[in-house]
Amino acid sequence: MKKVLLLAITLLGTGVVCAQDADTPSDTTYWTRKARGSFTFTQVNLSNWAGGGSNSVALNSNLGFFANYAKGRTTWQNGLEMAYGLVDQENSGLIKSDDKISFTTKVGHRLSKDNGKLYWTSLLDFRTQFANGYASAEDSVRISTFMAPGYLVLSSGFEFVPSEKLSVTYGPLTGKFTFVLDDSLSAVGSYGVEAGKKRRAELGSFMRIAYKNEIVQNVTYESKLELFTNYVTQFGNIDVNWENQFIMQVNKWLAVNFIAHMIYDDDINIELVDEDGLPTGKTGPRLQFKQLFGVGVTYKVSNR
Repeated sequence: MKKVLLLAITLLGTGVVCAQDADTPSDTTYWTRKARGSFTFTQVNLSNWAGGGSNSVALNSNLGFFANYAKGRTTWQNGLEMAYGLVDQENSGLIKSDDKISFTTKVGHRLSKDNGKLYWTSLLDFRTQFANGYASAEDSVRISTFMAPGYLVLSSGFEFVPSEKLSVTYGPLTGKFTFVLDDSLSAVGSYGVEAGKKRRAELGSFMRIAYKNEIVQNVTYESKLELFTNYVTQFGNIDVNWENQFIMQVNKWLAVNFIAHMIYDDDINIELVDEDGLPTGKTGPRLQFKQLFGVGVTYKVSNR
């Protein structure tokens, strides 16, 4: 693992060194800073409702901070996104419905002196969560927590930017690290980490396709697809992380959000169930899917 980590840090550090002359403490005109936040509340209250259903209360919050630099042939993009949600159904107790910490920083250097579309780039991507996760509100055995899992990707390669809407990043030399720092989860080998270990290192190939476009007036679609394959073990098996978001901005304060998030990781085993939804006692990799829909207060700020 030390060799993989050293290689990945060296590749990322090379990109940072190339961008060192891009900024000075007083040089702020090349920066674009943005922040956005949203808060949604949902309540269902039924009384003698013939159609059936259950009472529920849900709260969701989302924050994003972005700082991007562009000067000459050098770019530096930074983003921190955080989300947290809670739901209580039939007074069974609060359980989280969303939990996300995601930080990305990427340095790029355009290969041609004119307005070319190909960049040499280095990327760092880190993901984890805030709090303990449980299978249900009644369950006292946690299945996730802060840095269990935690994911770190260090990649160096090329980025193709044909337009402001689309970018394709490919890192032929990428280090992917999975962390399970919780003792109980580490002991059972959760999230693909060997039982008793707290981290796993992989060397492979990484691709990210990012797209953002206002498809109709006041409706924005954002998509980020990430693919990774391990060179050493099970080469050709692809880990998939795909996030899609539709944002309909009703006015300055009100927005409608729809998020669909899909994950497939061949190293993460999930308990299998039969056709009736009953556990089979077996585990295996499965497609993970999360969907969020909310209407709530939102606000954006930008220096441009």
